[in-house]
Amino acid sequence: SDPPQPPPALETRNISVVAPNGQRTHLQYTARLSSSTYVLDADDSVRSVACSPQGLVVEITVTDAPLFRRRVRRSTVLAGDHRWNCTDAQGQRLRILQTVLRPPALHAAQPHATFRLQTRMAVLSEAFESLQLTFYRGQRTPEQAHGLLAAQAQPSAHATTEAGPPPSAKAPP
Repeated sequence: SDPPQPPPALETRNISVVAPNGQRTHLQYTARLSSSTYVLDADDSVRSVACSPQGLVVEITVTDAPLFRRRVRRSTVLAGDHRWNCTDAQGQRLRILQTVLRPPALHAAQPHATFRLQTRMAVLSEAFESLQLTFYRGQRTPEQAHGLLAAQAQPSAHATTEAGPPPSAKAPP
């Protein structure tokens, strides 16, 4: 039987950028990885990743083959950053977010184990159990924008309408 999987990782990021024209972009997220996501960057036994000309992972070489076999199966989502040097057809370096279509096949065992894989590009939602995302772009700080929206949502004591009687009311004769 397989050992228990590590608990899904929780990642929180808070990014704010102000452009020269004063335009602010703010992104904040908290994400919990799915237990079926295998993060290549977090496994010290991953030695290399080979990709097809379309950027799909086709081989992974590792020093710990038993661990790799337990963690990577059909439907596992592979995730990794630019360090693995996968590129698209135009030569742009890619981050890896792909789903394994078939169980990895051992291709070579010496000096490290090389597995061949068949993958497809994954959808972001496949890699996470949960994702909370806040995005804002504008001239104010996110806190100022939030305060303004909250104030606009509150009915004002001074607000009046002059729309006349409700549509269902009949005008007096």
